[in-house]
Amino acid sequence: MLTNEARDYIDHLAGNFLREANYYRATGDDTAAALCDRLADDALATLDADGVLWRAAQSVEAAG
Repeated sequence: MLTNEARDYIDHLAGNFLREANYYRATGDDTAAALCDRLADDALATLDADGVLWRAAQSVEAAG
């Protein structure tokens, strides 16, 4: 599972990728915008997967 610092960093990266996607979209570079959107989606998916692992670990711990 990720540390809090790693989760914060990945969240920050996702935000940066989304801002870059908006910039590229505004300048007409749809290829770069799509790439940045994909990178943001992948970063957020990493956070989602970590959340699932964390919840599963909590369930196992609670079941004891």
